[in-house]
Amino acid sequence: MKENNNQSFDRFYHELEPYKQKVIRSIMSFVHDKEASEDILQGVMVKIWQHSDDLYSEKFANDKKRRGWVFRIAQNESRNYLAYLRRKMRDKTSPMTGVEVKIVDFKPTPEQLITDQEFVDKTIQAMPDIHQEIVKLAIQGLSIKEISEKLSLPEGTVLSRLHRVREKLYK
Repeated sequence: MKENNNQSFDRFYHELEPYKQKVIRSIMSFVHDKEASEDILQGVMVKIWQHSDDLYSEKFANDKKRRGWVFRIAQNESRNYLAYLRRKMRDKTSPMTGVEVKIVDFKPTPEQLITDQEFVDKTIQAMPDIHQEIVKLAIQGLSIKEISEKLSLPEGTVLSRLHRVREKLYK
């Protein structure tokens, strides 16, 4: 992989382009902060580049294994970021300055939850009836198999429709 750095990087970038949006969503599900997610994504890309020989090795010849490896790195980097925030925000007095550091509550406020819920409700209402039905059943806790049986649809169809719903919600 170390043949020509420009060619290597072009290949690397081309190979990982399809994963970027999914990886950023995965990171967002951990940190709930768009800017932090983009920063973490950059760190993930650097880490993958540092181990790019592994990316093209036999153990990652299968795309599923490669994708899993990329998502595992993203997950670990997200957890590292959250651990960093926890360490940074511990409720203690700094021995050097005597300044008290307060814990920041990362939970959304009730107003944010209402706004988010309103957005979700409006988005679901704008969907076709079959998508609304699938979402309602999923929210009730039914499994994919149970939803497919109840609506007389193949499981794959239920999965793909749920995926489309999630994509609309993330946009």
